[in-house]
Amino acid sequence: MKTLYILRHAEASHDAPIDKSRPLTDKGRHQAFVQGQQMKQNGWLPDYILCSPALRTEETLEALALEARPTIFHPALYNAAAGTLYERLKMVPDACESVLLVAHNPGVSDLLRFLGDAQRDFSPATLAVVTCACAQWKALLPGRNHLTQILYA
Repeated sequence: MKTLYILRHAEASHDAPIDKSRPLTDKGRHQAFVQGQQMKQNGWLPDYILCSPALRTEETLEALALEARPTIFHPALYNAAAGTLYERLKMVPDACESVLLVAHNPGVSDLLRFLGDAQRDFSPATLAVVTCACAQWKALLPGRNHLTQILYA
């Protein structure tokens, strides 16, 4: 079994000249910090992190204040659809027992539904904890995984 943490970026400003450079609001920084504290309190510390290279996702990850982890900022994750997110997850090294994915909606909510859960509200800074029914990430299959918990900021 593997564990997947799916986090939608925290609340972002709409005052940037281009979408990719939208920073977090003060509320967004607080939301991400709170989610980071909840992750630490629950012992949810990922072995590996996949993050969209948008400013708002990078700032969300920074505000979580997790200990250093191997992190990949992959261009394909920016505003990615569920299928792209799924394909990137299948490339995670099998030695990693848990992965944090920090990305955007609707991709993250569609990914959760694809992996095996019903429709969920995925407001900014929502964290879903998914138990994945696989021993290797490349064997991750749709519809066979279990939403363990969902936390709203």
